[in-house]
Amino acid sequence: QTQRCHEYTFMNPANIGVSITFVDTPGLADTRGAAQDDANMNMVLQAAANAEAEGTLSAVVFVMAAGTKRNSLSIETIGTILKCSLPDAILENLLVAFSSAPTMDYANEAARVVPFDVLMKNRFNFDNPVFQGPLLKTNDPNRALYEMMWTATMTQMANIVNAVFRNKTTKAPLFREMLAMRMKIKTSLNDIRMNIANLQAAQRHIDDADASLAAAKTSQNQSKDFIKKETLKEIVKIPCTELNTLCGACQNLCHANCSLTEITSKGSSDFCGCAAFQNQSNCLRCKDRCSHTEHLHGRYRFETRETTVDKVLNELKLKYEAATQSVAAQGGHVTKSQQAKRLIDAAIAANVDQLRQCCSGIKKICQKFNIVAEMNVMLNQMIAEKRRIHNIKAANEAEAVIQSITRLIQEFSRTDGGSGPGKIRG
Repeated sequence: QTQRCHEYTFMNPANIGVSITFVDTPGLADTRGAAQDDANMNMVLQAAANAEAEGTLSAVVFVMAAGTKRNSLSIETIGTILKCSLPDAILENLLVAFSSAPTMDYANEAARVVPFDVLMKNRFNFDNPVFQGPLLKTNDPNRALYEMMWTATMTQMANIVNAVFRNKTTKAPLFREMLAMRMKIKTSLNDIRMNIANLQAAQRHIDDADASLAAAKTSQNQSKDFIKKETLKEIVKIPCTELNTLCGACQNLCHANCSLTEITSKGSSDFCGCAAFQNQSNCLRCKDRCSHTEHLHGRYRFETRETTVDKVLNELKLKYEAATQSVAAQGGHVTKSQQAKRLIDAAIAANVDQLRQCCSGIKKICQKFNIVAEMNVMLNQMIAEKRRIHNIKAANEAEAVIQSITRLIQEFSRTDGGSGPGKIRG
C-alpha cells in the first residue's frame, strides 16, 4: 500500500533523450477515514503542482477496478474527492485505466459508474492476472492464454504512454493555486476560530471594565458631597449711647439703659444694686445666674450674627478623589477593550472576506470543489466551542460569525450542480 508519492522514470526507446516519469501516489477511500483521504489528496495535489511547476505535467491517470459497482461507497468517495480536487482544465488530460477488464466493452461499462466525464480516447482496459502469479513454464497448458493476456496488457500500457506523450503539458499553475487557496481557507478558518476565542476574552474584559466603571461612578456619586455648608454664630459688640449692664461671661445684656452711676471697674459689688440683680449677688437675667463679678458697664450691646461657611469633610473628599481617578482609569480600560474588540471584529471580517475570495478562486479552477467538505470539520468545531462560551454577548457574536460562514458555504454550494455519474462522450 502506497503511503507516499514515489517517482518512476523510464526512457523512451523510440526517442532517445526523452523520458516519462510516473508518480505513484497514495490511493483514495482509505480505510483510515476522511482525514487520511484529505492527507493523501494533498500529497497527490502537491506532486501534481511540482510537475506543473517543472512544466512536465501531461496527464493524471486514475486506475480503478472494472468490477466496481455504481453504488459502491468507495467509488462514490473517490469520485467526490476527485471531482472536488482536480482543476476542470486537467479533465481533458485525465486518463482512466480499468483493471480486470479484458475488453474495451468492460471498460466502457465501467466508465458509467465514474462520477465525471471520461473521453473515449482516454479510456484504457487491461486484465491483470499476469501480475498476480508466478511466471508460467513454457510447457504449461495455460501458457498461450497467459502470453495473449500479457501482450494485450502491454499494448494498453503502450497506449497509455502514447496518450501521455500526446497530451500537452499544463502551463497554468492550477494545482499550485488550488493548494495555496486550500491552505488559505484552512488558515482563515483557524484564524476565525482563534479570534472567536479572543472575542470572548475581549467581551469579558469589556464587561469587567464596565462593571468596575459603574462601581466607581456609584462611589463617586455617593462621595461627591464632601463640602458641607455650616452656619456659625458670632456675638459682636454694637456701640450705642445708653449705658448698659453687661455680663462678660455669657455676653448677655442684662439691663439696658441702667440708671446706676457708671461703674468703671468690672465685677464691682455695686452691680448688686442694678435692677438685674435686685440687691442679690447673682444676676437674675443671666441664664446661668452669673455672679456680679462677671458684670460691667458699657455703652454697647451684644448682637448674635450668623455666617455660612464651607466645611470640607476630608475623609469623604479622599474617597471622592479616589473614585474620580478610578472612573478615569476604568473608562480607559473600557475604551481599550472596545478598541481591541473592534480589531478582532475587523480581523474576523477580513478572514471571512478571504474565505469568500478563496472559494471564488477555487470555483473558477474547479467548479465542483466541495466547499462543505473543506469547511465542515472546522465549522463543527466552532459550533462545539460556541456552546462552551458563557458570555451571552460573546456567544451571540460567535453565532453571527458561524452563520456568516454557513451562508458563504451555502452560497458556493448552490453552484456545485449535479453529482451524478459521468456521461459518455465521444
